[in-house]
Amino acid sequence: MKTKAKPAKKTHVTKRSAKTAATPKPSAKAKPSAKAKPRAKAKAKAKPKPKAKAAPAKQAPRQPPLHLATDDDCWLVIEAARARDADDVAAQIIEALGARDVADMVRFQQFVDTRVREAYRWDLWAVAYVMNGGCSDDGFDYFLGWLIGRGRVRWHAALANAEAAADGADPDNEPFESEDLLAAASIAYRRKMGEEDVTAFYARVPAAGAPRGAPAGEPFDENTVGDKYPKLAQRFGMA
Repeated sequence: MKTKAKPAKKTHVTKRSAKTAATPKPSAKAKPSAKAKPRAKAKAKAKPKPKAKAAPAKQAPRQPPLHLATDDDCWLVIEAARARDADDVAAQIIEALGARDVADMVRFQQFVDTRVREAYRWDLWAVAYVMNGGCSDDGFDYFLGWLIGRGRVRWHAALANAEAAADGADPDNEPFESEDLLAAASIAYRRKMGEEDVTAFYARVPAAGAPRGAPAGEPFDENTVGDKYPKLAQRFGMA
């Protein structure tokens, strides 16, 4: 016998369950976002420190002109020589004059002779005596040659105040003399012309070898010269 299939059970949906099913659950309320904190004010940019100014470049000394015509031109020869080698100015001058004509050599010799005459003074001789621990006639000339080689600024300072001749001098570099600077022009002439006898050269120099007479001023006493310049005597070991 065929068995009758059992009818499916009806599902009864109650009004409550239907309502529940139909009504969606309210979504959770989003929490109010926290108030954004106000942005901190940007710090003012630090002003860049001004760059330190670079030290001005040392200017090269003026170069002497093509031909020497004045004392200023001759001082320029000395200053250019000092810029090349301040420890051997005479050698630099001799080399520079050797590249010039004979007329320039004569002009430079005349310039040196004039400087020696204007500084032929007892007060400068006394300072030379203290600095060198003694100073003969020739030694004083060589001292003036050294002083000329220091350039026009120190030269004029020494003429204004004899003690200034020692400014910047290292006592360990004694003696303070330069025979070669006095003869720089004649040495350059001899090398250029290939002549050992410089008589012809000095014959061209006005007043070359003319007597100078006595030094200007009051003579000093060798026994008390250190008392006259006590600071120099202490500095140069004569005290």
